[in-house]
Amino acid sequence: MTLFAHKVIDVDNVSAGAGAPWSCPLCTLRNLPGASHCAACGRERQRGESLDSTWACAVCTLRNPKDAVICEACETRRGVPLSTPPAVEETPKPQRSSESKVLT
Repeated sequence: MTLFAHKVIDVDNVSAGAGAPWSCPLCTLRNLPGASHCAACGRERQRGESLDSTWACAVCTLRNPKDAVICEACETRRGVPLSTPPAVEETPKPQRSSESKVLT
C-alpha cells in the first residue's frame, strides 16, 4: 500500500483497466487512475480529468487544458516544436610550428 496525502490506495489492486492516469490542473502531478485526490496538493479529482484532457507544454511541461492554445505558465504556443540550436562551425585552431625558435 502507498499512503498519499488524503487517501490510502492499494497500488497492487489498481489495474490497468481502472482508467487513465490523470494530471492535476493545480500542481500538474500525474496521479494514479484510481486516486480521488491529488497525491501532491490534495485537490479533488474532477469528473473526466485524465491525461487525454490535457496537453504538455514542450518548454515547461505544464499540463494545460486541451482547448488552450498557449501554455498557462510560459505562454508557449501549443504544438510549437522546440527549435534545435544551429550547428556551430568550429574554426580551425592555429597549428604550432614543429620548429622551435632559438633565442640568441
